[in-house]
Amino acid sequence: QAVLIDPTNLFDSYFDLDQETLAYVESWPLIVTRRSPVGSRPPANYKLVYTNEYYDGWARQSTPKVLAHLPLEGEVLGHTAWQGAAIPACATLASLVKGAPRGSEVVQATVPPSTGFLILTAKTRPFSWGFDSNPFDSVTAVGPGSVEQVVDVPANGDYQAWVQGSFSRPISVLVGGHKVGSVDGLDSRDQWEQAGTVRLSAGRHEIEIFRGGGRIYPGDGSTIDEVGYVMLKRVGPEVLHTVPLSRWRSLCGEVADWIELVRP
Repeated sequence: QAVLIDPTNLFDSYFDLDQETLAYVESWPLIVTRRSPVGSRPPANYKLVYTNEYYDGWARQSTPKVLAHLPLEGEVLGHTAWQGAAIPACATLASLVKGAPRGSEVVQATVPPSTGFLILTAKTRPFSWGFDSNPFDSVTAVGPGSVEQVVDVPANGDYQAWVQGSFSRPISVLVGGHKVGSVDGLDSRDQWEQAGTVRLSAGRHEIEIFRGGGRIYPGDGSTIDEVGYVMLKRVGPEVLHTVPLSRWRSLCGEVADWIELVRP
């Protein structure tokens, strides 16, 4: 069973690596993570050795030695949920490096910028897409319908479109009226599906998701469709940024997945 920082019921639940204790995570020589726009990278002593459309594979390395790990849980687009990235307070970083051995370094895992919205709070949500009590505050999508919202894209670049939920029939994602792709298939709780990639300029763009009418496929009329967040995340990996112990204050106010105290 997963060993959590804050123990809770484990049944039928998904837990990010940053919700698990460092000792438990590091007990595994190999880690496979489901690809997600909010999933945390393994600690600094893991190297990416394999990737495909759905999963990344990581192998534990002999260096660096992780002395302390500071997970940063934030909010998804202003709503309380697992984001996997946040801005640490300087006081929190000071506690992390207090009493650190001579020669230690501080590693910051930075994430690409993202934007999006929560279907539950969208003004154009169809009446039949009612509230679902799942932890990520989703809606149960019953029948056809669409949701649109304008978001602020933070920088130029290629963005992957992600939808959180489980889908018995395809849900299309459109940006600026152009279809990026669709997501389809039943999934476990708190997981995300990638619809496609689109090149965008910085500024305001409209995102729309569309669920069509029923088909004759088995399960197509299921009422367990759950839709949580829609997110655009700029293409690119998390980047590890290492600074000497004496410069730990430079990481205050910077968005990060996590920050670690390591010995090279």
